[in-house]
This record gives sequence, structure tokens and C-alpha cells, in this order.
Amino acid sequence: MRAALLVAATSLVALSCSPANPRPTPFGTPSPTPTALTATIEQILDRCPSSADLASVDASVSMTFTSDPSAGQLVCTAAKGSRDLTRLQERAYQGVLMFTWIRFDTPLPWTNLPLDAWFAQAIHGVDFRSDGPYSYCCAAGGVIVIQTPNLAVLSPSKFYDPDVKIVRDDIWGAVRGLAALFIHEARHNQGYLHTCTTGPRAGQNDNTIAELGAWGVEYYFLLWLGTHANPVVVPEKFRLAARRDAEGMPATVFCNPSPSPTP
Repeated sequence: MRAALLVAATSLVALSCSPANPRPTPFGTPSPTPTALTATIEQILDRCPSSADLASVDASVSMTFTSDPSAGQLVCTAAKGSRDLTRLQERAYQGVLMFTWIRFDTPLPWTNLPLDAWFAQAIHGVDFRSDGPYSYCCAAGGVIVIQTPNLAVLSPSKFYDPDVKIVRDDIWGAVRGLAALFIHEARHNQGYLHTCTTGPRAGQNDNTIAELGAWGVEYYFLLWLGTHANPVVVPEKFRLAARRDAEGMPATVFCNPSPSPTP
């Protein structure tokens, strides 16, 4: 269960998961995105996803917006080469596209597949709703349910940007947190429940990092962003933020944290 924690790694507020009938759900490999990988993630997130980017997500994962707190206000349009998207829709697609935009120089610990291909095999869809207190995996058909109240992608925190020497919205942190939540919930659909059975967070924590459960893959996703992401795409200021998120997890979401693994 991904409980409502003040954990930087989640970048979300009051979200949790309660795995229901987890099952593997094979799916096709997503089409490669045409977005050039010479742009930084900051530049990519600062513009609307292209129509081709959006089609590549739709080809692998269904995106449903049953509830959208940002409905009625478009931030992207088809007329400008994207699609008519609200802020939530834009950030949700960016969260999935991050798996394609960011490549690592060594395989992730839980899969030899590229992250976008793993995600497309692990889950069938994502549905944004507001009818419950927690996000969870999974609704019928292998669909992650993301509860929309207080999503950080709609109200990102602030950070001091050393490059421009101003305080600005932490869009990278917000989308990174949503992407981490996607990975966490998708792992549940592969049959990994929370294994800690003792203490105040029994049933919500994983026992160890090494078992590579939902918290374990989230931990490694953030660690890999901070240590193995293409530095052209993910500059050091963003890699550092991801490393800090990962470093804060062992003592919080694992009942028996081992010494931090070597990245």
C-alpha cells in the first residue's frame, strides 16, 4: 500500500495504493517517440507533447480521465501540433512519456527491457478518478486508478533554480513523482504486494529493497534517474533531486532496510 507519506520520492500528497487482484498483463511494445533526445527534460516538459508523442502512449497504455480537476482549461491544443489537453492530461502523458524520453546507461535492476516497454507489459491503462482516498492497482483489466485530489502535478512545489537564480515551480519533481507512482502501481499488477507484516506500517511497507517489490522498483527508478540517466537529457540539478528522493526512502518505506545498494 502506497500510504500517504511526506516522502519526497512520491512528490504527491495523500496518495496510497491498495493492490487488488494483481496480475501480469502483457501488452505490445510502445512505438518510439519522435521527441529528440538532445533536449533537456526541462525543455521537454516546458512544451506540449506532440501528437506523435501522444499517439505513442495511446498505442501502449489507455489513458482515461474520469475526473479532471483541471477540466475546462486547455493548456495544449491540436492546432499547435499537440492535442486539446488540460493540465492534468498534459502532465499525465508526460509522466508516461518520461519512460521513453529518459534512457539509462545500464539496465534497471528489475528488468532488462527499456522502461517504456516494461511499463507497457506490466499494465494496461491508467484512470484518473476522485471517488476514493487512495490510488491503487488495479481496476478490472489491469488499470491503475490514480486519485486526483491534491496531485502535485496540479500544484507543484517550489524550488530554487541555481541556473537562473530564482524560485520556480518544480515541474520536474511533480512529473517525476507521478511517473514513480505509475511504476509503483504497475509493479503491483505483476503480483508484488507489500510484504512487511510488523510495525505501524505493516501491509504498507515492503520488507526489503532487494525483493524488488513496488517500493523497491520505485526506489531504483529514482536512483537510476539520479545516477544513470543521460546527463544531456537530465542535467545534474535534476539528477541530484532524484538521488535525494531515493536516499530518503529506505528508512521510511522498508521495514528492514539494508545498506543502500551501490547504484
